[in-house]
Amino acid sequence: MPINRMTKFRCKELLYDYASGSLDSLRRQQVKEFLAEQDDLQEELKRLQEAIKYTGSLKKITISQPYHQVLLQEFEGEGSLYYIKKAGVNLAKYGALAATCVLLIMYFPSEKVMQYFQRNPDEVVLAEVKTTDELSQIPTAMHEDSDLVQDVVEAIDPTFDDSEQVSNAKVLARDAEKEEEVDLKAKLAEQEEELKKAAEAEAKEPVEPVVEKKKDPAHAGILFRAFLKMDNYNVVADAIEEKLRELGAEKGGSVPIGWEKPNGNRYFHFKISDANFEVFKTYLNTIKQIKIESYAHPRAMPEGTKRMILEVQK
Repeated sequence: MPINRMTKFRCKELLYDYASGSLDSLRRQQVKEFLAEQDDLQEELKRLQEAIKYTGSLKKITISQPYHQVLLQEFEGEGSLYYIKKAGVNLAKYGALAATCVLLIMYFPSEKVMQYFQRNPDEVVLAEVKTTDELSQIPTAMHEDSDLVQDVVEAIDPTFDDSEQVSNAKVLARDAEKEEEVDLKAKLAEQEEELKKAAEAEAKEPVEPVVEKKKDPAHAGILFRAFLKMDNYNVVADAIEEKLRELGAEKGGSVPIGWEKPNGNRYFHFKISDANFEVFKTYLNTIKQIKIESYAHPRAMPEGTKRMILEVQK
């Protein structure tokens, strides 16, 4: 099985396996050769080896038998204390619940509740009212229902006759109803007139034409392409791959960014934001002045995103 070409990113991922001796011979040799040219990765490997050595030394720490016994006693004491605390919490919780139930039973008005449910719904209770005032002092507002008032008055004094007062009360009530009806009709007519005027004014206002917004042609099916020929193309391709990772680029197809084609060329098919696309173009021009061409493509990118294919050739 062929081994993929080593990059700085891959080498950094394999450092732990290299330090712990988990790599096969071919991959280990490839990492070793790559590390010879990378000073920063060599420093990171040293730190990693020291960390592995330190963690391995922790396994050799032993505890004397007396101190081991002391620790066991401490753990056992803490375990029994935990269950005692838990029992105390449960006792307090259930005790509070029992106290609440007792108070509810003692002060709950059970007799009144029972009387309410045992009452006869068809039974009407009348209270006896004693008065020293004259019966003619009954407020006029009580005469709105003349039959009820007359029954009550006759029950108190059969000789009393207030037909004149009842008649006056009826006249006053009818007049008040007529005034309220007139006021209501006037308000409804006024509101209807205001709505009519508002509708007429709205109909006179010019209607703005609806203009359909056209999509920016820069984001509608555009593919950017460029080719870069270099002698040290692998070194340049690795640097471009690292730069695209920094700018947050994502692969635009099925193959990863920086894929090595069968002919050895490096293939970069990626999606990137508009702002970072401009940064990437500036970065490419620092390597070599190249021409980036755009082509119409049926695949459209979302707003604010561009798609590009760059091939670094031998």
